[in-house]
Amino acid sequence: MANPGLFDYSRAQLEETDTIVANERTRYSFTSASVNGGTIPANPLGTNWMSGTGATAPTSSAPTANFTITAYDLSKGVAVYASTAARTATLDSASNIVAMMNTQGAGAQVGDFITCLLCSGSTSAITINYGTGLTADTNISTTTIPATSSRFVTIRLTNVTDPNCAGVVYF
Repeated sequence: MANPGLFDYSRAQLEETDTIVANERTRYSFTSASVNGGTIPANPLGTNWMSGTGATAPTSSAPTANFTITAYDLSKGVAVYASTAARTATLDSASNIVAMMNTQGAGAQVGDFITCLLCSGSTSAITINYGTGLTADTNISTTTIPATSSRFVTIRLTNVTDPNCAGVVYF
């Protein structure tokens, strides 16, 4: 079948996985494109979709006080918290998340994502706060994980230059 111009097969070798931890880097483009009233920016390195390093077992703990969900916890892809009372968990800082992504992949880029499944493994809810440099998407209405349930948290990096690292949290 002839190439209808929708995919540049000459650059197909660039679409591969990050060789360090098999995170997927997708949607590369060398020029911006106008699509349906919006512009997709040039993204020559693609977007890294980090969903766990697979290096260690998922985090599983029973916090006895409010706690921090570290970049290391997020890097595992799954974190389970079973406390005896409602707790507040604060996501690590954007700088720490970028540093972790730099050590676990080919280097963090603006537009990269990290996703982690956060679970409340008890009859108590967990409220999520944002670490330094992280902000909620404007349409996020709740940041609570109800008792005995789970939520995916996805962070999109918007600045990867320390000390001004930043990201948007989708919950």
